[in-house]
Amino acid sequence: MAASVVLKIVVLESRKHQGMPLYEWLLRQLQGMGVAGATVYRGMAGFGRHGRIHEDHFFELAGELPLQIESWLSAEQADSFLGLLAQHQLHLPYFRQDGEYGVSGEAV
Repeated sequence: MAASVVLKIVVLESRKHQGMPLYEWLLRQLQGMGVAGATVYRGMAGFGRHGRIHEDHFFELAGELPLQIESWLSAEQADSFLGLLAQHQLHLPYFRQDGEYGVSGEAV
């Protein structure tokens, strides 16, 4: 088991940065930093600080659902990544919590 940080960032699927979907840009940055892995989850519904509810309905405008990018990384990598977001003036809600990671069934 290793000490780590759980970092979750929320974006709308339609948001872009440097010509690509923002979630993809975020994944590429995490990968380039040597983070072991990250996952993008697509929300069925949600609302944010502005109170507008986004739901997965046939008539919902495409690209308006929330995406959550989750990664387990070192505290130093988390600090560096959040600094990168600030440099790019990306104001994104995030959740950061201490944790640990490992693989079940492997010797500690």
